[in-house]
Amino acid sequence: MIAEDSWLAERSRLLERIKEAKPIAYPIRKPDAQLCVAIATPEEIPIVYDIMRIAFAEYTGKLDPPSGATLATLQDVQKTIQEGGAVLGRIEKQPVASAQFRVRPDHLYIGRLSVLPTCRGRGIASAVLNYMEYIARLLDRPQLRLGTRLSLPKNIALYRRHGFEIDAIVRPSTGADSIVWMVKSLSS
Repeated sequence: MIAEDSWLAERSRLLERIKEAKPIAYPIRKPDAQLCVAIATPEEIPIVYDIMRIAFAEYTGKLDPPSGATLATLQDVQKTIQEGGAVLGRIEKQPVASAQFRVRPDHLYIGRLSVLPTCRGRGIASAVLNYMEYIARLLDRPQLRLGTRLSLPKNIALYRRHGFEIDAIVRPSTGADSIVWMVKSLSS
């Protein structure tokens, strides 16, 4: 119990540091533009939720077990964000991408990386991953971790291009699709 209380106090201090995170503009392609990525404010959480729902809609009925993103409610997203936060990516003030994160004792967990289908193939997911690395460094987390599906090889390839390695492949107790857990160690 003491260890958990200690971690909760540390996490609370770390979450205060997130306020220091500055927006960063990243160049993207097709057409050339800038994607501004920043921490989502509490008022923007419904936007994070909407982008996630739209981005993950294509997986409805196609993944077994279903993606938690397709089943999540706004309240689920708000609860996740209490353990970390969320980011929004915008092109000319228009939200086009989001991701959620949780702060853990030894890593930053990235969840629900979402890019609107009409904006894919422009380097937006890469920019969001770069911003997540910035957040991990700001919070002194030595690793980034995330999960994806074995049936989504494009996602696995994206994460590998960003230095993630497969840590484990786990077959769930129900369903046919395995979860690929990936990790990226950050050097000082």
